[in-house]
Amino acid sequence: MKKSFALFLCILIRVMISPLAMAQEIVTESNPEDTNSIKKENTKVSPKEIKPTMSKSWLAYILRQKKTGNIISFIEFKTLQVPITLTPKDGGLSPIIEIRGTLREPGWKLEVDKERMLVDYGDERDFTIPLYITGRINIFKLKAIHQEGKHIEETLFIFAPNSEEYIKASAWNSVMVSLGVAGFGYYQTTFGVYKSIVSLLALRYSPLEVENPLSWSAQLDMTMQTLYSTPVKRGPQLMEGNLSATYRLKSNFDPRLSEQILFGAKYVTMISNDSPFGFSNLISPELAWRLRWKEDNTNYFGGELRLSVLSQDIQKNRGLGAGWFWNRAMKNNHNLELGLSYSGIVYQADQINEVRTDLFSIKLGYSL
Repeated sequence: MKKSFALFLCILIRVMISPLAMAQEIVTESNPEDTNSIKKENTKVSPKEIKPTMSKSWLAYILRQKKTGNIISFIEFKTLQVPITLTPKDGGLSPIIEIRGTLREPGWKLEVDKERMLVDYGDERDFTIPLYITGRINIFKLKAIHQEGKHIEETLFIFAPNSEEYIKASAWNSVMVSLGVAGFGYYQTTFGVYKSIVSLLALRYSPLEVENPLSWSAQLDMTMQTLYSTPVKRGPQLMEGNLSATYRLKSNFDPRLSEQILFGAKYVTMISNDSPFGFSNLISPELAWRLRWKEDNTNYFGGELRLSVLSQDIQKNRGLGAGWFWNRAMKNNHNLELGLSYSGIVYQADQINEVRTDLFSIKLGYSL
């Protein structure tokens, strides 16, 4: 068991660390005097503050919703393909775009994200929106307000397909370390029922923003200290790990929605710690579906379902898993995550013993 555990742990660590070798920095000429020319606290800035420092440009695409009730019909954009340039910010370089448009109807004023007025009632009708690019999908809201008080809102999506080339982020940001509390239940025919409350340590590698639809994902969950147990006081430890190839599906429903199919292997074992029950080294293929909803440029929610098959008799030999998580990007370029999850297995160990495990957990994580 120790050799199998060590081999699986080495593979998991190798997969987590390998993306670090792929991290790149963009080298370009910049003016040191301009490093504080952009306001730190906002993603929108004044057009006068933009000083692009890179001649090479990428393209971002403005996506508008198709339903007429969800758009401000009297706004006309100069172009729906916008060049991306790099500009000094916080001692480094950040990608930025300028969205230019015209407000065609009189008697309206225009605001962006409830923070700044673009066009007042008496202003000229042309406007410019400077916007920092933070990922493949960027979201902001426009609000048109009429002199009589009625208003129309529109959510715009900025699609930047090459975002990983110019957004400076550590590959460690895809590694999430979580601590939590879990309820662990175990059943074995020749022993009976065991229940406990335990602390939990979890490690996960899962890239948040990748252009290539093919990627990798790895996770390791391990129960640690036993806080309560019955009927025996000894505390066995459960370890679950999975290693998967992931494929991102194309979504025509909403740009904020992202779906992935995962296929790989699952490894489950128990460290008995002198308990009178347990098992070791279960390895099985696993299929999973993961859904993510990007609420805005800071928050996203997600969930996943997992199925592993321990033998041809899937009714008696299977593993199930489900999870929900909320992730928030922080100003220090790290992510904070709250997660709820369930995992369980059922398998026929021999002609007599049926084994069942259930693990319900709540975790708080922080990206490296």
